[in-house]
Amino acid sequence: ATLFVQTSFEVGLCSFGVLRPWFLLVIALCNGWGMLDAFFRFPLVHDLDSFFGLKQVLLITVKMAGYSLGFHDISRFVGWFVLLILCNVFTLPILWLTALPIGDVASYHQKHDVVDEDLLLRLWRMTSSPTGRASVVARCKASVRQVSLNAVEAMPFLKPVAVRLDPSLARMMGSHRAV
Repeated sequence: ATLFVQTSFEVGLCSFGVLRPWFLLVIALCNGWGMLDAFFRFPLVHDLDSFFGLKQVLLITVKMAGYSLGFHDISRFVGWFVLLILCNVFTLPILWLTALPIGDVASYHQKHDVVDEDLLLRLWRMTSSPTGRASVVARCKASVRQVSLNAVEAMPFLKPVAVRLDPSLARMMGSHRAV
């Protein structure tokens, strides 16, 4: 949720003209590939000299340079610039670092379902192979069905619409108890 709020705030800064429009690319790169990847891998601890650590430092540097070059009239609003740098560049990495179980050897591998693989590499593997694409489509369908079932349980008047969109939901709704 924190990453979503920060990204929305930065997109808002671009839309209100505080930052130049090309800064949206910096946001997508740094927040999408950098911070989102860090959140997906949490709570795994990486060394600073690993590819992951190097990538994070490089992306923070890119974001700082992007703010420096993309900020409109930086000389007039130095205070706002420094505040935005502190809030939007350093807050999430500091929160992420303080939440890591650094020094607690017993909890290093506590979360076993974390895939320690770069986000872009995972996306490439999912989209480049037919089995990867089929797996993604199957997971998406299952997620949509589950959301539909939850929506119908919460709002029963949606049942005819849901069944019309996906007839297999009628059988699934019969096995679920009514609210």
